[in-house]
Amino acid sequence: AYLTNGSFEDVDKDGQPKGWSKISAKSKVVQRGGAKALEMNGCSFYQLITRGELNQKPYPRKMSVTYRAKGPGRLEVYLLHYSDVHDPKTGKYKRNFLPTTGLATVDLTDGEKLYTHECEIPADQWVGLGFHDLKGPVFLDDVTVNLVK
Repeated sequence: AYLTNGSFEDVDKDGQPKGWSKISAKSKVVQRGGAKALEMNGCSFYQLITRGELNQKPYPRKMSVTYRAKGPGRLEVYLLHYSDVHDPKTGKYKRNFLPTTGLATVDLTDGEKLYTHECEIPADQWVGLGFHDLKGPVFLDDVTVNLVK
């Protein structure tokens, strides 16, 4: 798997999803039927994608993002772009923070829907996947990331 805890089942002692970084405290993992989901309300969550073929490579790769979402709000899906450049003098890598790009903006419905978006990761880059509720609350679940061959 390229993504950790995309179903939000694994939470820390504060009830926040493990493996995800958040920008704001206005969120919680809630029980919905027999499963958990992330309830976002005025916040962003992201996770860096650094495994296997989706890590930085000298060639472009295609990636798909799939998730379930619902709510009265609007959800923005975005990519954080990075490039690690090797410094032959020190033998270390220097991280370059590149501009963030939007992957999709989705007007949600009260009924849960499955969404899929595809994108290309440029050569010599790797990305982080982020979600931001432009108007909440938004319920997010079953996030997966796959390599498109």
